[in-house]
Amino acid sequence: MIVDIVKEEILKKVNEAKGFILNGFPRTSKQAVLFVKEVKDVDAIIYLYSETYKMVSRVQEKKGDIDEESVKNEIFKYVNEVKEGTAKFSAKVEKIYTDAAPEEVFNKIESSLNLRLKHYKRAVICRRSDDSFALKREFRTIAQCMDYARERTALAINYSPPDAAKLRKNIEDYLPNCQILGCPDIGYSNMINDSGYDYYSAYKNLSRK
Repeated sequence: MIVDIVKEEILKKVNEAKGFILNGFPRTSKQAVLFVKEVKDVDAIIYLYSETYKMVSRVQEKKGDIDEESVKNEIFKYVNEVKEGTAKFSAKVEKIYTDAAPEEVFNKIESSLNLRLKHYKRAVICRRSDDSFALKREFRTIAQCMDYARERTALAINYSPPDAAKLRKNIEDYLPNCQILGCPDIGYSNMINDSGYDYYSAYKNLSRK
């Protein structure tokens, strides 16, 4: 099985490597589940995507005279397999639009990986510490709130749309609509339970280009 081959190669270099990047694998849901079970969970999934007509054009340029419908069918099949394979790991997926200059795409990939490594380090700190923190600020969109959280290596956010201000009530004072949380998954945060807020992972992709 492919998972066994990948596992064997990783074990050969696990003591000397700082980490591993797998290209195009796991591709299906079954492969993904087996990989996590037999090897290890992943820190990030980089999902590169483009317009269909551009992908067809690239394949035709590379392979010459090839039927357009056949290429489209292969693309749709691959996309569906990838979506199924990553469905259970959506909070770790970083979608990156690739129809830009190579340097720009590379910088986005590098930035996404750096963010995920910060997330991992923060999670380790959370497991070893009983410290908590919560920052609060007003933002117009959830994407701005998420960026603010990522810059501070927070793990999660509470967010409420600006037009839901009437729902955000507090006996002592008004609460901003963006709450940046420290380690909520293990209880180390000042997370405020309020029906006017929705809870998000700071690392759940919001499909921004």
